[in-house]
Amino acid sequence: MKKIAQQRVLIADFKRYLLVTGYAKDYIKAVATPLRECFGYMRENGVEVLGGVNTRMMKAYRLYLENRPNSRGEGTLSPSTVTAYFFTLKLFFDYAQKTALIEVNPMNVLRYARVQSRERVILTEEEIQALYQAAEDEQERAILSLFYGCGLRRAEGEKLNIRDIDFRGRFLYIRSGKGNKRRVVPMSAKVVEDLKAYYHEQRSGQLSRYTQRKDHLAFMLNQRGTRMRGNSFYIYFKRILERTEIEKKVSLHHLRHSIATHLLAGGMEIEKVRDFLGHRYLETTQLYTRVSKEQLQWE
Repeated sequence: MKKIAQQRVLIADFKRYLLVTGYAKDYIKAVATPLRECFGYMRENGVEVLGGVNTRMMKAYRLYLENRPNSRGEGTLSPSTVTAYFFTLKLFFDYAQKTALIEVNPMNVLRYARVQSRERVILTEEEIQALYQAAEDEQERAILSLFYGCGLRRAEGEKLNIRDIDFRGRFLYIRSGKGNKRRVVPMSAKVVEDLKAYYHEQRSGQLSRYTQRKDHLAFMLNQRGTRMRGNSFYIYFKRILERTEIEKKVSLHHLRHSIATHLLAGGMEIEKVRDFLGHRYLETTQLYTRVSKEQLQWE
């Protein structure tokens, strides 16, 4: 039976399992913190092997998390942080049971109320138009069209290659989305026009001595001529946003929220919106149907 003192090996093996299962790399990087903290708590309470962890101890650990000080700020951990910790622990103990590291899963009978999620911030169609009008060049308009017009996630925008865009057929191919899912995104004529304008008129001018062979594959390049990453996308979007009078606190991902809401409001079937966004479950897409008319500023 694995000892908790071997946490480095336990965490490394669990990360490999998550990678094979299809979890996002950003999430996999983050699992070490809740696991290390939990293992430390167990050892402080006299538990040295995984099999010694029981449901009573996990309940006590939950109570400890809900009341421990937040090391990054004032007060205690937020309910969403505690929920995220326990989500990771549930995955870990499920994995431990599947791989015979433990016989009894201490998380199986635990049930907690779902944390109320924050209200989704949605940009109105008028605000989207204001963003497009504030864009100063082909690249900025292309960024808006990727994340609003195509509803891409940030990681999908990073991975997008030239070969993934079919201008003639008006399709964009996501070859490895969330959970390694593939999907085909139809593009409107306006989106095609924006992406073609960037590709033909601006992208070639961004190539530089820093551009490596692999960067030539990327659709979107940064100022150095290398593949654009998530933080750079965000910086470009913030520059556009600052030129408008929009006061809402929004990020690149809110463009995705907005297109989903606008498509549903325009009468698109929810199943088609699910496929457009690449959601695994219809329930996820249904969250966008709950946005109030007041939030969208409909008359």
